[in-house]
Amino acid sequence: MSDCSHIDLDGLYRRVEEHEQTFKHAVSKLREQADCVPAGARKLAESWSGSGMGRHTALYFGNFEKPGGNRFDVEWGCLHGTPRGRYER
Repeated sequence: MSDCSHIDLDGLYRRVEEHEQTFKHAVSKLREQADCVPAGARKLAESWSGSGMGRHTALYFGNFEKPGGNRFDVEWGCLHGTPRGRYER
């Protein structure tokens, strides 16, 4: 077993506390941003075409908005052109 008597535990503790204070704001900001991720993911999912085939996978409605009654028809897809309001992203 190695001898650890030379380690300055008080100094180490102070440094840990300093780092905690230094990064406390950054960690808080990251938590706030992370809390927004689920809502953003839901917004993307609601605007997505819902199709996993070909270029349909990259089609989203409007500016990532919920299409309301304007649902993407995964059966017909883009056979008659890109559906109105859908954009490749």
